[in-house]
Amino acid sequence: MNQIHAEVSKVIEAPPEAVYAVIADYNESHPAILPKHVFSGLVVEQGGVGAGTVVRVTMAALGTKQELQVTVSEPEPGRVLIESGSGLTTTFAVEPVGAGRSSKVTITADAAPSPGLKGWIEKVVTQALLLDELRLLAEYVQKKS
Repeated sequence: MNQIHAEVSKVIEAPPEAVYAVIADYNESHPAILPKHVFSGLVVEQGGVGAGTVVRVTMAALGTKQELQVTVSEPEPGRVLIESGSGLTTTFAVEPVGAGRSSKVTITADAAPSPGLKGWIEKVVTQALLLDELRLLAEYVQKKS
């Protein structure tokens, strides 16, 4: 296995602009959608909203704890946001559905796996984390509206 690739999608009952704004805001909203049992201590080192933002966060999973530093880019502002760094790339894509009243959100994660069985377990855990993040995103957006 050369690369872990996990992808999840969900339709959220909120306009794409509102959903994307939550994802892009690392000062307030984005920390609220991170699964707390894995991620902690998110610190904005530069920027804070969208492209150019640099954040540091601690991730504890599968018996290891590591500090990640990621840089945010927006190849399609308002639609696609990418976090990259520390050997991990996470992409958030937001598409309008239902005449723009709802949003289809797709989160993908790509990373280099550990060798053997641990790499397979990392893929399964990554998929579960992305599903949890989508659930938290949907709850947060519903609460804000």
